[in-house]
Amino acid sequence: YRYRGDEEFGTLLKEADQNTFGQLEGFRPVIVVDTSGAVGESLTFISAALKRMLYSFVVAKSKFNMIKFSSQGRPVAFESQMVPPTAQKLREAEEFLDGMKPS
Repeated sequence: YRYRGDEEFGTLLKEADQNTFGQLEGFRPVIVVDTSGAVGESLTFISAALKRMLYSFVVAKSKFNMIKFSSQGRPVAFESQMVPPTAQKLREAEEFLDGMKPS
């Protein structure tokens, strides 16, 4: 998917409001994010959808973690272990998502 510059901004916002990933099952989810070059510009939309997921579904779980991996296959974990979804950890998770770049 590629966002075309000639599309209206409202269409982009409407798409971002869709529930992209559905329900999050289990009590201790690990969210794996592909940040390889193949993802490209779509990473912006993926990040926005994952942020919504943090506050819609992850907040009700007992613990969570996130792992991103690049084209080189190097995994980078949000935390070294599973963590509870406290307000502080959710904010830090947002920062982790904001720092993702296609590579």
